[in-house]
Amino acid sequence: MAVNAAFRDHIADLFNPYGAVTFKRFFGGTGLYHKERLFGFIMRDRVYLKTNEETRAAYEAEGAEPFTFENGKGETVTISYYELPARLHDDTDELGRWVRQAHDVATVPRTRKRAISKGKLPTDLPLLPAKKRKK
Repeated sequence: MAVNAAFRDHIADLFNPYGAVTFKRFFGGTGLYHKERLFGFIMRDRVYLKTNEETRAAYEAEGAEPFTFENGKGETVTISYYELPARLHDDTDELGRWVRQAHDVATVPRTRKRAISKGKLPTDLPLLPAKKRKK
């Protein structure tokens, strides 16, 4: 589903004071990028911003919903992008904080925790000394 051009232009006007935002096609919507980093997207004329464990609470306190979709198995999948609360469209100072925060979350390198939880061990850990065998 294509994003309404007028809505995309409205978002560009809102977000550009905080840094040049570029738009790219993104799974049936439009990705929001700053310095080539995806920090949000527009889907069905709604804006979703990247969150993490720390920032998600503010979205939930506002009653914002996460972006969900149905995968090929018919399961509902929830990802770490939450809808931007509508009230922020009229509060440019606070909007700037939320936009910068989403960009900061998007630029943090992925942690080893995620790789380890998927059964992949980091390759840059020093080798531990072998245990001494009993004779």
